[in-house]
Amino acid sequence: MLGGALALLTIARRPEVPARHAQVVVAVNVLSAVGMIGLAGSGVLALTGPGVVFLLVGAVAVAAFAGLEFAGLRALSARR
Repeated sequence: MLGGALALLTIARRPEVPARHAQVVVAVNVLSAVGMIGLAGSGVLALTGPGVVFLLVGAVAVAAFAGLEFAGLRALSARR
């Protein structure tokens, strides 16, 4: 996770974020949310009830960020 945070920081510090980089961030966030949902329901890990809730809340948060990022990308492409 620290590596992902550093990659996001590197991208965000640019004066202008290339659309391709933003698309990759959205895709990784979507995959992460889907992975958390799958992990919570798969039984691969012996999660307690609160552990399942924690993963699902994290998935919702990451999916919300992905949705906001996607909306931002669409707004930028509409201006061009």
